[in-house]
Amino acid sequence: MFTALPGLIDATACHQPLDGWANAERQTVYRESRPEESYYIACDEHFLDTFGPELIEWPTLRQGVEGTECIINERAADRLGFYLPAGSSLPRVSPLGSRISVEWSGMREVVGVVRNFQHGTLRRGIEPLIVV
Repeated sequence: MFTALPGLIDATACHQPLDGWANAERQTVYRESRPEESYYIACDEHFLDTFGPELIEWPTLRQGVEGTECIINERAADRLGFYLPAGSSLPRVSPLGSRISVEWSGMREVVGVVRNFQHGTLRRGIEPLIVV
């Protein structure tokens, strides 16, 4: 087991590595019939502790993501129309509790938002990300 390695703090299992994503999986995500492309990664409950993205919206008593739930990054929240441009006169809408449709994995409830972090190659900017 990895957890027996000296000095190892935490480990996670994901369906593909966060290593530049030459063959990264992109899926179409829908919110109210509005399609957007997003990177998609399926991980276990240790993802947040291992990679340490900053949680900016997260219910305080949650332990992780279950079944039909997902976490999105700020870029995905923006592209899906939850976060409005700076200076907008409209109120910010929290994605928590909203349902989005992910192309190959069906309906998902958004249970958290993480601050944008570089999850792919440095040759691209930060892209939308959905973690299930």
